[in-house]
Amino acid sequence: MQPLPDDEFITAQRRRDPVVATPELQFALSVVLELIADERTRCEPIRVSVQNDVVVLTGVLRSWAAVDAAADLVRSLPGERDLCNALRGPGKRKDGHSADDFEQIVGRLLNVSPPPVRSRRPYPRWLVLVMLVLLWLVAPVSAVLVGLPAVPLALTAVAVSADVLESRRL
Repeated sequence: MQPLPDDEFITAQRRRDPVVATPELQFALSVVLELIADERTRCEPIRVSVQNDVVVLTGVLRSWAAVDAAADLVRSLPGERDLCNALRGPGKRKDGHSADDFEQIVGRLLNVSPPPVRSRRPYPRWLVLVMLVLLWLVAPVSAVLVGLPAVPLALTAVAVSADVLESRRL
């Protein structure tokens, strides 16, 4: 069990400078105070954080009733805040209670299979080889007919062939 904050800690938190204390920190403190005030959640190890107006509750509690009570307490607080209830209870839930929205979203994400990997060979090997042979046959003929310098054309053909062969793993 985690130690509970003493009265001096809570008093010091309430007197905190309002310029330093952000609204999220103030709301997190009000959530902690509500959880401490309730008998069902007072001795439970619940971690509270607020990020982008979402209250995040984490921890492993001794009963599922305490998990439900903590979520109900946060939902009953004034203000428009979302709740990410990542609290866990002992073992699996046996009362047939449906999972929180957070559990349903995460459950769907865990069952999603990754997208299929696209083949690196959109063309059959024989077709790639035929295109490379044509490149090597057309390059010298075009160099003679058009009057292009043969060395840069040959280097380009070698570079293209090496790139194709390496990327296709032929």
